[in-house]
Amino acid sequence: MRKADRGARLHYARRVSNGKVARVVEVDSSGKPRQEETYHRVLDAAAELLRETKYSDLTVRAIAARAQLSPATAYNYFKSKNGLIAELYLRLVRTVPLFVDVNQTTHERIIQEINALAMLGAYEPEVASATTTALMGEEEELKPLREQIGIEVRRRLTAALGPGVPLSVLSAVEFVFYGAMVRAGTGSLGYDTVANRIDGVIGLILQAHDDRPAPAPSPRRRPAKVRG
Repeated sequence: MRKADRGARLHYARRVSNGKVARVVEVDSSGKPRQEETYHRVLDAAAELLRETKYSDLTVRAIAARAQLSPATAYNYFKSKNGLIAELYLRLVRTVPLFVDVNQTTHERIIQEINALAMLGAYEPEVASATTTALMGEEEELKPLREQIGIEVRRRLTAALGPGVPLSVLSAVEFVFYGAMVRAGTGSLGYDTVANRIDGVIGLILQAHDDRPAPAPSPRRRPAKVRG
């Protein structure tokens, strides 16, 4: 991915006007207000350094130095390196447009949405790989971040599947997506390859849903006889 493309995506991430993003940058996990510009400077610096060094060698101090901030300022925004990277990935996920084309089939819509989410890893492979490690951390601040990432992904998959789809189908699609992202994050498959292979799996899930047997009609109760 060219630097210009990456820069454009990061620039868009900073400008995204999603209301939830606004709330994230206005308050931290403890409810304290924080400056949006500084928040994004730290995240941008982390993304830049991930392209230059291994995640295991990355430190919050180094990120703060790249952002031209003191370590204390960076820690005021992010309690840990894992939490910082999780927030960076959450910002990327929120750049994926939530758009549903009613003229497309359910299969086409869900594949389009999954491809858009999966290709975040192709655009920012270092961030995606680091996120796989970061989200497995035990820091307390990771729990709400995992939930927020899950909410953003589920919103997009739910919209693509459309109304009336059982929770079991949504859950199956989610498991396939997250499993594919973990595999891509380990480097065994490229994100673009994973996105292509998911197509057939989603087709099987939707076909199984369409081919499910119709529910048996409820037995009709006979009216009770009235005794004279």
